[in-house]
Amino acid sequence: MAAAAQAQPFQLPTANQALFDKGGEERFFVGTVGKPWTTGTFGCVRSGGWQMHEGLDIRCLQRDRHGEPTDPVLATADGTVAYIGTRPSLSNYGNYLVLLGFLRNQKVLCRVLVRKADFPWLKRYAALVRPNPRAEKEGVAGYEIALNFNGVAFELIPRAASEIKGKARFQLISVHEAECRKNPARRLVAKRGAHWELTSHGLNLLELLTY
Repeated sequence: MAAAAQAQPFQLPTANQALFDKGGEERFFVGTVGKPWTTGTFGCVRSGGWQMHEGLDIRCLQRDRHGEPTDPVLATADGTVAYIGTRPSLSNYGNYLVLLGFLRNQKVLCRVLVRKADFPWLKRYAALVRPNPRAEKEGVAGYEIALNFNGVAFELIPRAASEIKGKARFQLISVHEAECRKNPARRLVAKRGAHWELTSHGLNLLELLTY
């Protein structure tokens, strides 16, 4: 396991190293009450694969006199701090920060076209915006956005009006079908007959993303 650990692109965000011990998963992950440790892992791991868990529930090694965890949280890899969230009520993640690096290499679930040229995500994560000379010359009329299976926008490409077909505010450009089958929990897209379309979940996500 030591050799495997050295080959990983990340380090653990915790001092708990039980994950690298044979059979140590139950000493590393905290599952939901009455469920196996796998429900504490990331991804489509709850409700038979149809409920998304957006984090890792890691068992702490230290607690204070009130029983609260006191383990330090570590960065998993080198990166650039792109955003710090200090208002827990505004997200599902509590206090958090975003490190750019691995984020750019996510697998694409789908690509969508958004007819909007200005929304907060662009400013907050400017490092995720790719250049497009045509849009720079003609003006930006919208953005092509790559989403991973969890609905994270990890690549944004400005598009000129001449590159956009149709009048819909949100347009589904493409879907990676294998990735959709592997990770279905967020239900962002669905196949109707021979055609793919954005679901209500997908449309709601885009509304929030571009609000």
